[in-house]
Amino acid sequence: MASIREETVNSAVNFLKDPKVQKSTLQARVSFLESKGLTSEEIEEALRRAKGGAPSNATTVAPSQPIQGATPGQNYLLPLLKTPTANELENDKQALSDQFTFTSERLDLVKTDTNIVRRSIEETSLGVKEALESLDTVLKDLKQQEIKRDTDIKSLQEEIKTIHELIPKILEKSKDSQNQALAELQNELKSLKSLIINRRTAQTTSSIGEIAATGSSFSPSNTSFPLTSSFPDEQRVDQTSFDSLGETNGAKSVVEAPSDITS
Repeated sequence: MASIREETVNSAVNFLKDPKVQKSTLQARVSFLESKGLTSEEIEEALRRAKGGAPSNATTVAPSQPIQGATPGQNYLLPLLKTPTANELENDKQALSDQFTFTSERLDLVKTDTNIVRRSIEETSLGVKEALESLDTVLKDLKQQEIKRDTDIKSLQEEIKTIHELIPKILEKSKDSQNQALAELQNELKSLKSLIINRRTAQTTSSIGEIAATGSSFSPSNTSFPLTSSFPDEQRVDQTSFDSLGETNGAKSVVEAPSDITS
């Protein structure tokens, strides 16, 4: 059997014999003694002695002496073990109600602050979302413009290439047209030359016929004829000029024939 601390047991006995302590439940008294460090044997011995039993034959570790300070301990513990009154319960209830009200107010304040922060975060998120959407739109526009620019550059390059390929053809065609125009001009000049020669020959023949018809009425000694041509000045055409004009390939001026020849 474990040794019993006599001083501790005596103090517990004095505590248990107090009338106010005896009004509390046995479980409350045992729990209190256990909280003070008493073993189960010491608690049983204290309960037995408090009921009027003689001390057991357990081995003691110290002589029985009165416990000093038992009364102050009882004065401190007894208010804790006694049953609370209605007023105390009402006060405790009011204190709990006040604490609950305070806690509820604090929770409402926290809830309000949380809602403010949540709205601020939502507004910020909305602004960020709109900014991202605007940025996405700008990037899409830039991409479309870049695609259009590349298409325009490619089209321009193709046009330049086409023009570069057409320039020699255009020059060749222009050269052919110019040569054809010069050939036609030469043909026209040759036709004009033939027409003038034929017209002059016909007029010369006509003049000789007229002179022969009137020769009998005039004496050669009395009449002298000018050796110059009977053609008007406007009908005199230099044969050499027509020859040189017809042989020149680069001639670009048109010779105007007299009005009586071209008519």
